[in-house]
Amino acid sequence: MVEYRFEWERDGQKQAEGPELSPDLTAKNQQWRARAWARDEHGLWGAAGSHPFVILNSPPTQPFVEIKPQPASPDQDLIVDVQIYSTDPDGDPVEYDFDWFKSTDGGQRWIHKIELNGSPQVSNLFISAGELWQVQFTHFEANASLSTVPGVSTVAKTNRIKGLYGFDWVYIGENAPPTFQFDAIESARAPTGVTLNVYWTAADGNDHDYRVSLYWTDRMFSGLVPLSEDMTPDQTSFSGLAAIPTDRPVYLHALVEDAKGALIQVGSGALQPTNRAGASWPLYD
Repeated sequence: MVEYRFEWERDGQKQAEGPELSPDLTAKNQQWRARAWARDEHGLWGAAGSHPFVILNSPPTQPFVEIKPQPASPDQDLIVDVQIYSTDPDGDPVEYDFDWFKSTDGGQRWIHKIELNGSPQVSNLFISAGELWQVQFTHFEANASLSTVPGVSTVAKTNRIKGLYGFDWVYIGENAPPTFQFDAIESARAPTGVTLNVYWTAADGNDHDYRVSLYWTDRMFSGLVPLSEDMTPDQTSFSGLAAIPTDRPVYLHALVEDAKGALIQVGSGALQPTNRAGASWPLYD
């Protein structure tokens, strides 16, 4: 059986060991070198292999938004309420844009309403009962910094470095959207990740069918990472192993969509990992 050893160097000095380099140790335009050794079953180490690389630009983090009012009626304007703004891991200035989409077939096909681009609000003159309206809220670096590292191609100032967009959609008309709440979250460190037990209560005001999709995010480097999608009303819990980081707070995020296409999004409080194997994470509001 072959064994490996890894080291990470910056400016000729070892900064870390192990197969992964933590993003907390890196910054844009830094020059790094990865080194690796292999040892065979007889205990003999081979010569080190190495590879130089440069930390390039990081996109902005994913924002979280909500369309109001909900439920929505055709005589009301739609307004975007930003729940969590995007930030840039490199500290670069961030700008934003809005894109609106309309569906008249329950979300099977979406029409991009380009005449509404850039607007955080849609007048009721544009909407009709029975439609679905979706917003995509995108953060970007409008003028990305030019690289100062020799040999690394520069980024044009007209280039937009985009992050994952935040989104929400609503059904227009008589419809009570579903409800959802996290009841309990149990978690523990495991050798290959984190074991999660998540319990919730969900319902639909019109007794419609609905689907629950569960994700995690650190609201930093990771957008919405699926844990389990399209769970039916008879499923009120999730148990499984997830590759969740344990060096920073993470959050659970539930998307619940009813039979008419109405969507609600519910986030948990911060789950702060501990450093003890088998210890639970406390849940903070």
